[in-house]
Amino acid sequence: MLVTFKSDADADIVMYRKHAEPILRLLGKDVERGILTPEALPQAIATLEAAIEADRRAHPGLDEAEEEKAKEEGKEVPVEFHRRAWPLLQMMKRALAEKKPVVWGI
Repeated sequence: MLVTFKSDADADIVMYRKHAEPILRLLGKDVERGILTPEALPQAIATLEAAIEADRRAHPGLDEAEEEKAKEEGKEVPVEFHRRAWPLLQMMKRALAEKKPVVWGI
């Protein structure tokens, strides 16, 4: 199942439910449908930024050369939380700047 995040401030972001769920749970939101109002966005952004930074420190990942080598060797390169959450964070920042909500499941 897919979750589509929408805002008049940015292009839609589509995620698999299994990847959207941890982000929305962190924000105290339901995965089925919801809204982040412009008033709620500053706190949501701060929460997501802190989680992204913590995940980045915990899972620094591979640099580009190491990633390319792993792919060439047929190894699976994991996509960490901070990479999956980054596009939604950017949408939230744009929505806040334009005072627009972010919605999903609607």
